[in-house]
Amino acid sequence: MISHSQQKWLYKSNKLTQFINWVSNRNLQPPIMLLAAMSVSCLWVDALLHSLMWLPTFTVVLGSSFTWRRAFTHRYPPTRPRIRRQNFRARVLLAMGLGLLISMTLMAHPAQAQFFGDAESWMQTNFGADTGDAIPLVFNVLRGLFLLYVGISLVRVINSARQDEDWQTIARTPLIIIIAVTAGDILTTLITG
Repeated sequence: MISHSQQKWLYKSNKLTQFINWVSNRNLQPPIMLLAAMSVSCLWVDALLHSLMWLPTFTVVLGSSFTWRRAFTHRYPPTRPRIRRQNFRARVLLAMGLGLLISMTLMAHPAQAQFFGDAESWMQTNFGADTGDAIPLVFNVLRGLFLLYVGISLVRVINSARQDEDWQTIARTPLIIIIAVTAGDILTTLITG
């Protein structure tokens, strides 16, 4: 006899199997907003792991300010909507500009890529001086290839958007690769300490 919790588990696993079969049979691609949300959340977790606590706090405050705007304007209705709307837009642009300035000031580091920095330092300490400049060379080549790919993909996406083509399908692959590299960086940070 199957217990109630086992029946629930079988029902959920059956639904998950049906969903996976439905997605694989229809050859669906993930939506662009889901990929963007995943990349932002991966960057948020990466910032948490690298002790940049102000960045997740800033994103939560900024997101909640946009969310709570409607409740605030509902409680205090504007007397002249157009002037209030323009004033609000100016304040939002000012807040975003100040936030960008503060974040650029706080994130000022030497001009080097930050991906896989912990893995590179771990390999240099474990393999010692026997490797010479091979480890930094390999990691810098990987970083350079990644940045070149992202730059070329960004140019392709901008060109397709300007020519009124379907730019979202072109943007999916670079977003997936950015998510994979960020997840790889997070996992190597967790593994190597």
